[in-house]
Amino acid sequence: MKNQAYTSAQLQSPVISIGLDKMTPGQEGTVSGIKPHSPLSRRLFEMGVVPGRHVVCLRSAPLRDPVAFQVGSTCLSLRRSEASLVSVDIVD
Repeated sequence: MKNQAYTSAQLQSPVISIGLDKMTPGQEGTVSGIKPHSPLSRRLFEMGVVPGRHVVCLRSAPLRDPVAFQVGSTCLSLRRSEASLVSVDIVD
């Protein structure tokens, strides 16, 4: 049997990638990408939704739309259809 050294990255919890629209209030993650050919993708980028940015789902309206997110130091309210354009990595 071989001794195998593990790096800290290998010992971390698995990362789950979901759409921003699937996040629940209180859940945190990191933006991993935006669908590139959407007319809204540039606007999201201008609002600070960029890969690597920390995002927190703050709350959802009673009928589930819109949803409030904190992206960096900015609070954004997005429709679920808009939020579905953004993929987020959640550490489980």
